[in-house]
Order: sequence, then C-alpha cells, then structure tokens
Amino acid sequence: MIGHVKWYDVKRGFGFIVDYHSNDEIFFGRHEIRANSIFHHIGEGQPVSYDLQEDGQGRPIAVNLHALSIDDILLDPDITEST
Repeated sequence: MIGHVKWYDVKRGFGFIVDYHSNDEIFFGRHEIRANSIFHHIGEGQPVSYDLQEDGQGRPIAVNLHALSIDDILLDPDITEST
C-alpha cells in the first residue's frame, strides 16, 4: 500500500499515515520503520509504502514501513497499481 506520513512524533515513537487510495488515517509505530528509512527523518508529507494489518483490538495498523522518494512513485507506475 502507498500513502504519506500525516505526522510522526519522534519522542513518542508513533505517527499516522494517510492512505493514497482510501484517505484513511493509519497508525504506525517506530518499530515498523524498515532499514531503508531512518525514523528521525520521516516527517510530514513523506511518501511511504507499507503493509496493512490489524492490532489485537481489530484496528488497522501500518507495518513494514518503507520511505519512498517521489522518483520511486513517478518512475514505477506499477507501485500505485499493485496496492
């Protein structure tokens, strides 16, 4: 799935993504940010790819979060169609 970071609080270690297709806001925690991303540099507006799961209470959460560049999105049209 593809979206962008709505906000991320480095001190508290969590934030929210806005999904590009549904416009839903999805929670993510610092521990879900993968190796190609440095969590201190993820900020408002950062495009990201992620997988969607449910937490223990059935709420959607973003996992396997990867920062994307605009070039990643523009140069690979399949990136948005495969989500």
